[in-house]
Amino acid sequence: MTTNPTLDFPGWAPVSEAQRARLFQNEVDPGNRGLHNNAFVVRVNGYLDVSSLERALVKLVNRHPMLRVRFRHPDSRPEQSIAVAALPSVTHVELGAQDEKAVETHVLRDARVPLDASEGARIRAGV
Repeated sequence: MTTNPTLDFPGWAPVSEAQRARLFQNEVDPGNRGLHNNAFVVRVNGYLDVSSLERALVKLVNRHPMLRVRFRHPDSRPEQSIAVAALPSVTHVELGAQDEKAVETHVLRDARVPLDASEGARIRAGV
């Protein structure tokens, strides 16, 4: 794992105004957490090397600090920290012979599950 020491810091810093607004929105309307998560489906025809995909996602997360940011709220003042490393969540889901609409419904429902803001990985995948 390679990290950029100028971007990776274990300390805590104030959040930006945009981050503060999004965190406030999540607190005021918890029913809409996950509403702004991006989701997409890719159909793979043929062999998929899942372990290579998982390693690629780890490299992606470790290359981009914004995917490792975490938040906390001491004294009601939100702060952020960038984890030195983080593991993305990769779940294995058996959807069998479901049609495309059923798969899309599953993906969109899963995308609405909010990410834990106190953890480092801001990405998850299902295969």
